[in-house]
Amino acid sequence: MTDYLITSVLNHNTVRCRQEKSQNEVLAYGTGIGFNHKAGDRIDSEKFTKMYEIKDIKMTKQCEELLRSVDLAVLDVSEEIIQQASREFNIKPDNHLHIALLDHINFSVRRYRENIVVSNIFLEETECMYPKEFQFSERMLHLLNEKLNIHLPLAEAGFICMHIHAAMHGEKASYSAMMVHIVKDCMNLIETKYHIHLDRQSILYQRMVIHLKFAIKRASENVSLDNFLENIIPEKCRDAYDTANDIAQLLSDNYSITISESEKCYLAVHIQNIVMQNSKESS
Repeated sequence: MTDYLITSVLNHNTVRCRQEKSQNEVLAYGTGIGFNHKAGDRIDSEKFTKMYEIKDIKMTKQCEELLRSVDLAVLDVSEEIIQQASREFNIKPDNHLHIALLDHINFSVRRYRENIVVSNIFLEETECMYPKEFQFSERMLHLLNEKLNIHLPLAEAGFICMHIHAAMHGEKASYSAMMVHIVKDCMNLIETKYHIHLDRQSILYQRMVIHLKFAIKRASENVSLDNFLENIIPEKCRDAYDTANDIAQLLSDNYSITISESEKCYLAVHIQNIVMQNSKESS
């Protein structure tokens, strides 16, 4: 049991407080912890459902606004998802994950209750690029729906997956989402050029997506890759190599990402395999 000194009451369920001998404030949430209390009162930390350290002013304001409106049940399920992710993926969650995931789930639940349907056009790419995180997120979606007695669609698993993957790799969820967006653009280019629709569950598709993901990551981190076939591929796989050049141009024009000649040659090999397999299946 630890006594905290309330510095301000935000609402019945949310207070700002600090330990008596410390100047470091925390944002505390719990059912009724602010009721009949005022600044200067002492409060037992055992009554807190969740406590956030106040380090970043902007994030603190966002958290305060969020905790003023969130239901305790939504907070509980968000925290349970984070706890299970911590155990399964050895994540050490920071304030950003707690706030970002809670904010997202709170918004999704509100839209559901207002009968607003949200799709996720990147769902298949997300599942392919982050399979372990996606399988986990599917289970967490079932948990969320069960706990809150709602029926959020599978699209929601894709959004949860982004937050979990980002936390695992020290990224923002927006960066993980951008990676999926880029890969989808590249795969759409291939499908459009060759007038084909690729089976999202096929090995060739998954290999291509994974290679694209790591090629973009290497380019972003300025990591070079050797390819001893660099002088052969442009001649042997001319059309596929031209498509790889188109992808390189797309990455440069739309995302300011530059991939090397070696990366283009590896992409050409994957594209050639996809085209040849599609040709066999069509004949």
